[in-house]
Amino acid sequence: MASLNFFSLVVRRSFNDRHLILPILSGMLVATTLMSSAPMYLAALDQQGVRQTVDLTTRNKSENYLALEMFVSSMVLDEERIVRSDELIQQAVNLYWSEAISGLNRYLKTDGFSFYRSSESAIRDLEDGPVISLEGYFQSFQDMGREVDYIIGSPPASDFQYHPDGPLLEVSLSTDLAEELSIEYGDVLLGVPYPDSRIKLGVRVSGIFEPLDPYDPIWKDDIDRFLMPVIPKDEGSEVSDKWWEDQKYYLAFFISEEAMMNSIPLAYPGSMVEARWDQQINSLILREWTRAEIASSIDGLDGLLAKQIPGFQLRSGIILMLKEFKTQSFFSSIPLLLLFAVIGSSLLYFVFMISSYLMPARESD
Repeated sequence: MASLNFFSLVVRRSFNDRHLILPILSGMLVATTLMSSAPMYLAALDQQGVRQTVDLTTRNKSENYLALEMFVSSMVLDEERIVRSDELIQQAVNLYWSEAISGLNRYLKTDGFSFYRSSESAIRDLEDGPVISLEGYFQSFQDMGREVDYIIGSPPASDFQYHPDGPLLEVSLSTDLAEELSIEYGDVLLGVPYPDSRIKLGVRVSGIFEPLDPYDPIWKDDIDRFLMPVIPKDEGSEVSDKWWEDQKYYLAFFISEEAMMNSIPLAYPGSMVEARWDQQINSLILREWTRAEIASSIDGLDGLLAKQIPGFQLRSGIILMLKEFKTQSFFSSIPLLLLFAVIGSSLLYFVFMISSYLMPARESD
């Protein structure tokens, strides 16, 4: 009997039992193909989840929910510092989000002021009449002129004048707030950050306006936050049945950025503001990004600006969306992972079958 080497043994047995071997090899080929395609399946599932999450978020909330809200809660009111921060933010946004951005707007809000008025609107008569104190502050948008319609008067001027006790500024406010606080066009008030201040800001109401679109992105889905800001009640205070009748509002004056930056620090050096940059995100482009790309852009933007701007913070609905999507993605991928586990087990079973059939030596062979 001629000697039979290993290769000849495998070839002869494979040929003799080809009806058994071919199905096993076919099963191994299918299992291997499916296993090698697992990363593509998971990536496609992840991308589909991103699209559905973005669409669901914009439908249930709004496009503004995805905006990047970059802010510094307390910054010295200094034009050079604010402009420099603005440049750093624009550079960082263009670096990480250039493909998905659609509009950037800057918002400044001063610390609190106390405003005083009397029955006469002229500054020289303010201290002689019955004094009424109103809590309030100054605020400004970098681009607001196209978002409001002045019912009476005009937007505040970018320059300022002087009165005997300090700078004299032009301001504006919404019609609802003017009606609520009995403020009229042309009224003049005095504003001070603390009661014993020797320098007093004079403010003249140059215009009263109404918003053109209450749902414009500039208002962040909360227009009353800017036009009718509510003074919060003390904790533990009793809430009456007709609480709206006891509601009090801040006297929120709008002022031009130039006048704010040039006059208030002149009167009160070291004045602080809350600075915020709102960057709108195009959801149609965002839905085509992968989860890794979105997370990398968020982390990169936050990490870079946190190093460059003291006190920088980033808020966005995208961050919450990613957290929710991470949990949903894990549970939705469990069935697919189980399927791949079964396929992997099947592949090992096929290898075991063919090995146990071909390898052992038999007396007949």
